[in-house]
Amino acid sequence: MSWIIFICFMLLVAEVLGRLATALGQSRVIGEIAAGVVLGPIILGGFFHEASSLIITGGDDVIRGLSELALILMIFEVPWHVSRLESRECKVKNSSKLVISLFGVIIPFVTGAVIGAWSWDKIAPTQPYWQYIIFCGVVLSVTALPVLIRLIESNLAVDRQAASLALGVAVYTDVFGWLALAIVLAFEYTDSWGVLWTSLEVGCFILVGAASLLVVRPWFNDSSILSGVQGKTKILVVLLCCLTMSELTARLGFHHAIGSVISAYVFRDVPGVKRLWKKWIGRFSAILLTPLFFVYSGMQVKYEVLVGVDVWVWGAVFFLGGTAGKVAGSYIGGRLIGLGGRSSLELGILMNTKGLIELVILNVGLQEGILSDISYSVLLLISLVSTMLTLPLIRLSNCLGFSSVGDRDNQNGRFRD
Repeated sequence: MSWIIFICFMLLVAEVLGRLATALGQSRVIGEIAAGVVLGPIILGGFFHEASSLIITGGDDVIRGLSELALILMIFEVPWHVSRLESRECKVKNSSKLVISLFGVIIPFVTGAVIGAWSWDKIAPTQPYWQYIIFCGVVLSVTALPVLIRLIESNLAVDRQAASLALGVAVYTDVFGWLALAIVLAFEYTDSWGVLWTSLEVGCFILVGAASLLVVRPWFNDSSILSGVQGKTKILVVLLCCLTMSELTARLGFHHAIGSVISAYVFRDVPGVKRLWKKWIGRFSAILLTPLFFVYSGMQVKYEVLVGVDVWVWGAVFFLGGTAGKVAGSYIGGRLIGLGGRSSLELGILMNTKGLIELVILNVGLQEGILSDISYSVLLLISLVSTMLTLPLIRLSNCLGFSSVGDRDNQNGRFRD
């Protein structure tokens, strides 16, 4: 029973710090992850280290399992955010968004890979070399779409044109992040048999993904198979398919989250699913499971790592390199499509927002042994800091006269394409 009480305590602390973060103008996610850092490495890992095993005896596997379930359910909702912004926000041509995303991914990816190669023998010497390097590049190049949406919708100070572009480009960076993660997880062997087996797994994964999106998705959309099914039964069918696909991709050597992404796009446009999901699954997940995932993510930071000098030194290196690469890449892309300098700068700041997808990738990297405890802590901290600094940096640019309001040519949405 002690771990049940501890889970309730986790949710209570997450609620308090989440509200505090919101009151301070930050995303609620920041407060929930901070709750995990406070509970994990500081309280249980530091002050009450001896009592920690007694508090959560037998509950670690349960908490990890609930966190994994929360991740699957959160990822399933991401395509609905995408469909909403496609119809309401993004009026810019896809070719323009592709140009920005190309530069906004390549430059920070290369920067992250270089820093990863430099830091490998310092903070991850026992981790697989090439996987770690590629992983660092992926982490620094992604943008958190759900967090970015909440941030833009709740802050009028953000330029709407730059915001629309950032949302559209974030869709492409999300796709890149999932594909890159799948590739990193797939090729983990160096011997010939391992490479052959991995190639077979990748082939099966491609077949499963193609069949799901090209056959199963049109079948659910065009047929009346779910039209006469009652609401509860319909959402149970969708949930079962989501969990089954997640388990299948995990069995193929990938991660549960990859399967959740596939099933999410299968059911994205099925009539009534979004409403029923939010009614029966979404509310429960948002109240109990989602905060648990973010708290558990923060708890993975180790006390010994937190008090070490290396985590802060390399955290600064990754943060400066990642921020410079992401802002510069997005800025160059914005300028190439004809966006003004001031709007391009704000676009770059928005694209540097981390959050859900980076946390997902970091958790996967830790579970799969690609990241060490210290490298996980470093990258988690820069994810928090980059998200926290998004709005302050935009306000600072406005105060210094770098607001996009002055870009007269772009106020009417005129871009070169």
